[in-house]
Amino acid sequence: CCTIAEYRLREDGLLDVINQCKNASQAMERVQGIAKVVDKDSNAKLEVSFVNLFGVWLFWGGYWIIGLDSQYQYAVVSSPDKKYGWILCRSTQLTDAQSKEILSILEKNGIDPNRFEPKIDKSSHP
Repeated sequence: CCTIAEYRLREDGLLDVINQCKNASQAMERVQGIAKVVDKDSNAKLEVSFVNLFGVWLFWGGYWIIGLDSQYQYAVVSSPDKKYGWILCRSTQLTDAQSKEILSILEKNGIDPNRFEPKIDKSSHP
């Protein structure tokens, strides 16, 4: 599905994370989570949870920003173990130059770009 990811800074310093998409039957699906910065020096390493049980967030996963466009048009994100990754962008199409930059970022971080599944993801706040 085409995903829209939205991040909102909260007053307590945490981030609200809202992911929405239209599935194959065109029904809107939405999941809400929370993120916290775990590396205050770079602000590039976060932990995210989408499981809330009685007000307690469980099952935190690493969400490391390994590349960021100077104009904030895209972000390259990886799990710490490099098993998962995401390309977040403000538009549904990357330019050839952006694609080359992203491939370079992935390769520099030891991630095989061929493991990515082509999906359209766009974020209002990469």
